[in-house]
Amino acid sequence: WLDGFSVNVDLWRIYLNDTIVSPIGAQTVANVCFNSDTTGTPGLFCNFIHRNPVNGDVVFITAPTVNLGRLDTRGVDFGFKYRLPETR
Repeated sequence: WLDGFSVNVDLWRIYLNDTIVSPIGAQTVANVCFNSDTTGTPGLFCNFIHRNPVNGDVVFITAPTVNLGRLDTRGVDFGFKYRLPETR
């Protein structure tokens, strides 16, 4: 049909079990802690905020790692190739 032309299509799906990631950043930890403090119950995320014991300033925030259990992803790859005729 078209000499030198080829096409490929690849379907793929990947499963990762027991995926351990750090899905949230320091700002999210601070937001969740702040929002839980406004309800009157200290949240679990407040333990990740480390403060100076003298003045209460935030020294650093630790981003927790969690086991997501399973991560699934899938996709499609397309490829097109045309090989030019050889010349002398």
